[in-house]
Amino acid sequence: MDYLPVILNITGKKCLIVGGGKVAARKIKYFLGRVEITVISKDFCREIKEMEGVKLVRKAYESSDLDGFDIVIAATNDEKTNRQIFLDARDKNVLVNNATSKEDCDFLMPAFFNYKDFVVAISSFGNSPKGSKNLKEKIKKYLEGLDV
Repeated sequence: MDYLPVILNITGKKCLIVGGGKVAARKIKYFLGRVEITVISKDFCREIKEMEGVKLVRKAYESSDLDGFDIVIAATNDEKTNRQIFLDARDKNVLVNNATSKEDCDFLMPAFFNYKDFVVAISSFGNSPKGSKNLKEKIKKYLEGLDV
C-alpha cells in the first residue's frame, strides 16, 4: 500500500456507514457535523441511536445501497460483508474505508485535531490506532503550551 497524506474537501459529500456497533459509532463521530451521514444496519447500538443528524436505515446491506454516496465506511462485525462492501465501492468508484482490513481501503482515517489555523493528523497506517490517538493527545498538550 502506498498512501499519500491529503486534506480532503468533503463539503457537500454524502457518507454511508454500514454497521451499527461501537466501531461504526467511532467512524460516525469522525464525519459528524461535516457531511450528510446515512447508517445502514440490522441493529444499532445505543450510542448511534442517540446521535443527532444521522439518518438510520434498519436493513441488511445491498450493493445498490452505495448509489448516490461519495464515501463509504464498512464497519460491520463481519469481515466478508466488509470485503463485499469494499469490492462494490471499487466497482462504483466510491471512496471506501474498511474498518476490518487496511488493505481494503482507499483512505485511512488518522487521529486528528484542529489547533488555531492548523490541522494536525497522526497515522500509523492502521497498525496502531490507539498509539495514534495517544500521540495526538501528547502533541495537542504540547501545542497548547506554545505560542504558535
